[in-house]
Amino acid sequence: MMTFSSLFKRFSPSAVSLAAAFMLASAASAQTSVTNTARVTLPTDVTTPAGATFVEASDTDPVRRATLTKTFSPASVTINQPSTLTFTITNGAGNPEQIGLAFADTLPTGVVVTGTTVANQCGGTVMAASGATSVTFSGGALASGTASCTVAVQVVAAAAGTYVNAASNVGSLSGNLNNSVNATLTVSAADMTVSIIGLPGIASPGALFVPSLVCTNVGTSAAINPTCSAAPGTPAGAFVSTGACVASVGSSLTNLQPGGTITCPLIVQMPGTAGGTDTVPVSVGVSGSTSASNETNLGNNGASASVA
Repeated sequence: MMTFSSLFKRFSPSAVSLAAAFMLASAASAQTSVTNTARVTLPTDVTTPAGATFVEASDTDPVRRATLTKTFSPASVTINQPSTLTFTITNGAGNPEQIGLAFADTLPTGVVVTGTTVANQCGGTVMAASGATSVTFSGGALASGTASCTVAVQVVAAAAGTYVNAASNVGSLSGNLNNSVNATLTVSAADMTVSIIGLPGIASPGALFVPSLVCTNVGTSAAINPTCSAAPGTPAGAFVSTGACVASVGSSLTNLQPGGTITCPLIVQMPGTAGGTDTVPVSVGVSGSTSASNETNLGNNGASASVA
């Protein structure tokens, strides 16, 4: 007959410890807590003493994950202006060391990676090639207790709009990461228009006029390197010269704020000889054009006026 003392010799504490460690590791990837249960099952050749009671014992411990957040900086940009997308991984007080950290973030449609990795403080590998529409990170590590690290890449968008990088965009999370934060990127664009002010409706040959060419940014973002120019139009024949252009208060000729204007004095001379015998009015045209390096609406970048 086997006694309790001989029974205990058949159990290996190291084997029990290994089993518990395996239970914790495998459960952490799918659960918010781990339950450890201990039970004793007697072999068939062991006789239970009279009055003996066997109790199954268990305890539940939370799986202590790190937290993943993300932000755009600056959060508001113009088209094709880089913004830094930063992923921050934070470990809480009392949490264990985190290893094997991983995530994959799918960027909002229209946002792409520039190919520049600004920072990787988390170890592991960052995959964010130029033109990519996702950022993948794997093999990261974070110290136990209160600690944090960042992974940051540059991104751009070629069209104006609001781009939400939702928490649901993140996949392939390692079991030791929580994720629940959205990040929003607002992309605005300049929109330049042009007008010619001060040309009369009728003029004699050789007459000289000084109208104005006005280029206005009606967009929601500052116009970068705007242009504002005039030239003879249709019908041809006028002489057109542009004077020194001036930007409105708060803007410059290289950075025109929303609502800002560039005003250029023009000299327009009609063909023919002033005071000559030919006094029949002639018809000529003057055209104006404008642009900016960060605008997408090109349909209102030209204007024309005529003198008859």
